[in-house]
Amino acid sequence: FRVFALSSAGLSAPSPPSAPLATAPLPPDCPLNISAEPGPSEVVLRWSPPENDSSAPVLQYHVDGWRCDDMDERLALTTESTSALFEGLLGNSNYHFRVRAESDAGYSAAVEIEALTGPLPPGPPGMPRSLGEVLANTVV
Repeated sequence: FRVFALSSAGLSAPSPPSAPLATAPLPPDCPLNISAEPGPSEVVLRWSPPENDSSAPVLQYHVDGWRCDDMDERLALTTESTSALFEGLLGNSNYHFRVRAESDAGYSAAVEIEALTGPLPPGPPGMPRSLGEVLANTVV
């Protein structure tokens, strides 16, 4: 809005426009500085709270994800913390995660990140198998 002054001398020039006014709280901005720390079968996500919560404090964060080559495998959790741990993931796989902040005014836009889980350690060796007939004078 702009303000004018009215006096016996007339109407003044308008003031510079004011900043927009919100009549109700707006949803928070999205979380910041998201990072992923992958392990062989887990990923730890960390983020910072939004800079602007639009006068409605963040209550919790919604985190969801999926394996990039299997959209049917959905992961989801809700937390008041600024970190999340997903365990039991498939090793050597790409996962896509997104984090949204929630306040009484609604949800923020999502911030997204991908993470590649580490290689799985090799399992125990199998039983030896014979590749052919062992002859009497063969040194093994």
